[in-house]
This record gives sequence, structure tokens and C-alpha cells, in this order.
Amino acid sequence: MPLYDLWGHSDLEIEIPKEEFPDDEWLKDKDDLFDYPEHGFFTSCYQGKKIHYRKNIPKGDVKAIVVWHHGICGQSGFGMKCAHGFTDMALRIRKMNERGIAVYSHDSLGHGFSEGCRFYIPEVNWK
Repeated sequence: MPLYDLWGHSDLEIEIPKEEFPDDEWLKDKDDLFDYPEHGFFTSCYQGKKIHYRKNIPKGDVKAIVVWHHGICGQSGFGMKCAHGFTDMALRIRKMNERGIAVYSHDSLGHGFSEGCRFYIPEVNWK
């Protein structure tokens, strides 16, 4: 498994092949799309894996904090810019920050830039 260095964090075991991993230009474009978040990692209680998060803090007073959790097969970096503006998470972050709401969005274990088995879903008895 390749090791990656991202946003000041090294030796990240992200299960994405080198030939498919985004390059620096793609990462810069994503940061622009998401209004230049601060990136970080915290350690999961499951196998000690590093979990990626984006932090968008509004200018001025913070009135509230939202912790955003994506859905299955998702990640914190969904969004795009189009003729009329932004979509998905890129839009939500901007709208919440405009209203004084800080947004923390993470990539679940095995999603986005977090470590762990890709698209991990624990084995459970779903009955």
C-alpha cells in the first residue's frame, strides 16, 4: 500500500493506487472549491486509523458548529462549481459560513482521504 504526505501529515496509508491518486493541482482546485478549508487528521478508535477532516470557520463570530457526516459511498469533498454557483458540500459550506456557522466535515473510515479499507462497512447482522 502506498504512503502519502498530505497537508503536513506524513505516512498516511490511504488505499488509493498512486496512478489514481489526485495530483497537487487537483488538490489545490478542491481547496478553492471548498473555500480553502483547514485540513487535519484525528486517530480513529477503530484500528488507530487516521481520519481526514475539513474545517471551515466563518469570518467573524461563530454562532454555531455543524459536524457534517456524509452518506454511504460518499466523502467530505463532494461538490462542483457551475454557471449558477456551487453544488453539494461546496454550496453548504459557503451558505453556513455566511451565517456564522463553522463546519467540520470528515471522511469516514476508508472514504475520501481517510485511512482504512475503501468504503468500509462493518460486518453486522442486519436482521
